[in-house]
Amino acid sequence: MNRAKLRQALPRTLVPLLYITGIALLVINFYHARNPNLRPRSPMYLDIMGTPSPVFVRQGFNPGELLVIPDPDALPQTWIRYMDEAAPLGHVYFLIGGGNNLPNPPRRRFLSFRPHPDEEYTFIFPLEIGSQAVSYLHENPNAAPYMSFGVIGENWEIYLNGTLVNAHFHLDEAGQITDRRSRWNLGFHIDRNLLSEGTNILAIRLAGDPVSNTTGIYFYSSLTLGFLEDYNVIQPFMERSVVINIALAAASAFAGLYFLMIFIFLKKRKELYYLCFSILSFMISFHSFSSLHLLDAILPDYYTFPMPSMLNMYLLIGVAGMFVELICRNKISIPTWGFLGFILAMWVTWQLSDSYLFIEDSFSVCLYVMMVYAVYVVF
Repeated sequence: MNRAKLRQALPRTLVPLLYITGIALLVINFYHARNPNLRPRSPMYLDIMGTPSPVFVRQGFNPGELLVIPDPDALPQTWIRYMDEAAPLGHVYFLIGGGNNLPNPPRRRFLSFRPHPDEEYTFIFPLEIGSQAVSYLHENPNAAPYMSFGVIGENWEIYLNGTLVNAHFHLDEAGQITDRRSRWNLGFHIDRNLLSEGTNILAIRLAGDPVSNTTGIYFYSSLTLGFLEDYNVIQPFMERSVVINIALAAASAFAGLYFLMIFIFLKKRKELYYLCFSILSFMISFHSFSSLHLLDAILPDYYTFPMPSMLNMYLLIGVAGMFVELICRNKISIPTWGFLGFILAMWVTWQLSDSYLFIEDSFSVCLYVMMVYAVYVVF
């Protein structure tokens, strides 16, 4: 092959190769994040939901109960006891509305435009800290205890042995939330002096709509969620995950720009599948960026711009369908235009609606419509 042909073939080969490599790295990184056996542990490691102690929950909050473990044999009617072994395989969840397994949730109406008044709930998690963990802290002065949660919302206060260690709690005088949040991968450092050998009490005060899917706690079995660990041990793993997501976002953005230039300057805007692939690449780049959960910190309110990553995912499927149809059929079908129009119409509805319950249910509707559309495109 002469140099001229090599110069022409190299860009066509290099860009797809970088693209495939980035996606492969993302898949490998996701596999490592979900596999407990592929991650280092220190003697201080503790799976918050892996302890044999039960979890206690009740409606309401009393600061005087932060250091009290309810007696399992004489529980008052206000407390409900949950055992870890009763949890579904793969994850443990305590949701007010979505899981429907917390105290007395009111009835939820599908696509409701009227939210329920916010309620408060208290969780008590007895944590058993062994002698090896305490010795590890004493022998390693640089050890930095770090606690991580999977998903938590809509407002919360987290106490360890009666001391507030993390909070996002904003209520008005009527006890209603003024700043709603649902945080993924909520992690924070804790004072090592708060940990002691034996039983430690993790207490969580939650506030939220009692029928909302975002009110409650998710503890996944993945080692990236729901644990207590030395931050120095997990920091390299967390940094690697961030680097991989940033690399894929950059590679996808570069691919999007590359094929956009091809569409504009080389194909004279005739071969639309170059444009579709460019848009698809930009969407994958945004999805990788949103995986860093930086939007949680940027958005002033969880529902200000309803789930940008979800909207991007729905539109991504539609654009992917356009790309497949242009490659295979050389035209864009009416169902594809209809699907994209439906998603955009739902987005407008989300902006006009003040009901986050309606937004949550409409997400489910969009998901089922997306599944039907994906079947249509494939077959």
